[in-house]
Amino acid sequence: MNVELTAVVRTETGKGPARRLRASGQVPAVCYGQKLDALPMAVPANLLERYLREAGQETHLISLVVEDGEKTLRKKVMFKELQRHPVKRQILHVDFHEVALDQMVDVDIPVELTGVPEGVKMGGIMTQMRRSIAVQCLPSEIPDKISLDVSSLQIGDSIHVADLVGRYSFRIVDEERFTIVTVTPPETGAVSAGGEGEGQTEQQREEVTAS
Repeated sequence: MNVELTAVVRTETGKGPARRLRASGQVPAVCYGQKLDALPMAVPANLLERYLREAGQETHLISLVVEDGEKTLRKKVMFKELQRHPVKRQILHVDFHEVALDQMVDVDIPVELTGVPEGVKMGGIMTQMRRSIAVQCLPSEIPDKISLDVSSLQIGDSIHVADLVGRYSFRIVDEERFTIVTVTPPETGAVSAGGEGEGQTEQQREEVTAS
């Protein structure tokens, strides 16, 4: 997915100008280039929100068109950081970083599970331990998601990051020992099957019952 965002170079920086920008429907932003100084700019808030709704993630390649007086700058960028208001969820500030199309980038890709495991049909509990995986690829080849068919998983089965290595055109750079999904008996469903050292990983539990 490659989308286009428009922006305008801004000459004023600081809290006061930033507040005025937000009040006018703009988001203060900065683009960091590989060989250029940081470029302050303003991006329409509605375009940013629409992009995030449609993309569903912040790891896609963006064609940034920047108006700078009589000049128009075109850059290939990705999100570096996006700040939101903790309560209102309004976008407060965005940092972009310019990327070279011939150089690899590291991104986190969402994991989507498809199907109902055989073990769940027999009363087991499916627990998704990781909802994204770190991969390395060219900016133009960033996948939308990684889909895993879990239909064949029996009670006691798991899928680890190591099981995915070599299956895709991109390179998986996450820890191979990490568990992505596991199916456990009902009485042990609340126990982590991720192994030692995985307490810092995302452990969001999904209980799936067969229909």
